[in-house]
Amino acid sequence: MQDRADYPVTLKPKDVKNILRIGINQAYDLIREAEAQGWFPVRYVGNAKCIPRDPFFEWFEGRPIADRTKVRKIRPVRPRVVMRFERVSTR
Repeated sequence: MQDRADYPVTLKPKDVKNILRIGINQAYDLIREAEAQGWFPVRYVGNAKCIPRDPFFEWFEGRPIADRTKVRKIRPVRPRVVMRFERVSTR
């Protein structure tokens, strides 16, 4: 395994897969569970999942993580489209 500093500051699921030597589906399952349980923060950039490197390695090494707050998914706000139809008289 490489040193912690050799990995990018934000890990992607592919990096998690390589670090833990697991399959990509298992990596996504782990990230989903970690997000739900608050094991380490998961950030979203669009639909891409990004994991901060240092909190991930602290979790992996069994050290307590200082900030275990759950991170909300931030999605772009889309304007609500309301369609109204008028009845057309056939008389």
